[in-house]
Amino acid sequence: MSKPIIALQIYSIREHLKTKEDFAASMKRLAEIGYTAIEIAGVPGEISPEEVRRICDECGLKIISAHIVMDAFDADFAGTVNKLKTWGAELVAMPVPPAWVRESGDYAKYAEKSTELGKKLSAEGITLSYHNHSFEFQKYGERIGLKTLYKESDPAYLKAQLDVCWVQRGGGSVVAYVKKYAGRMPTIHFKDHTIVNNDFYMTPVGDGNLDWKRIIKAAQKAGVKYFIVEQDDTHGDAFGQVARSYEFLKNRGFK
Repeated sequence: MSKPIIALQIYSIREHLKTKEDFAASMKRLAEIGYTAIEIAGVPGEISPEEVRRICDECGLKIISAHIVMDAFDADFAGTVNKLKTWGAELVAMPVPPAWVRESGDYAKYAEKSTELGKKLSAEGITLSYHNHSFEFQKYGERIGLKTLYKESDPAYLKAQLDVCWVQRGGGSVVAYVKKYAGRMPTIHFKDHTIVNNDFYMTPVGDGNLDWKRIIKAAQKAGVKYFIVEQDDTHGDAFGQVARSYEFLKNRGFK
């Protein structure tokens, strides 16, 4: 069993990515922490895909994936695919569904459209996944939205990118969900949280309340290739927080 690689979703450090200079300096800092792979979710508009790739290559960071909404592919499929190929990303995950899905709750139709998109991307050598939050755990009839999405889509063309924190926040068992989608999950989002003054509070991986020993074991058995660290709120210490997550996973034998 090959060991998954640690990556970072750079949304975690978004406040440090506002200019080309910021981006270059931030990628260098990630490499110094020890990261060798990233997932993209937005970069400054002034930086071309070619420049993003060059900067990451110079820092020894592989762009493994990106978060791109379905609407972007609908608007410009060829251009969006070209950007992914320029980055060298063979994976892409939809971070949220289109507005009409949130409004209608029609996850079955979204599953159908996701399969169609995934098939087109597969022909380009790119694998499509879906990244959940907690709102997909709302029930529509007898089934929650997330289960409908995965049950009604073709697993060959839509993979799961489970966000373990949001699974728990949505009321699901993280380990059960990881086991359920084993073999269908090239990437997973590692995110942690605790409670501070009775409020939800995000933490570096390992500093919160998730059962990491069981989650990591299940993710390895499920065939996950990349453990992607993500922390939506780093409480003003973005690099310090993502470094703590990296060290937690490194100390468990990953890199």
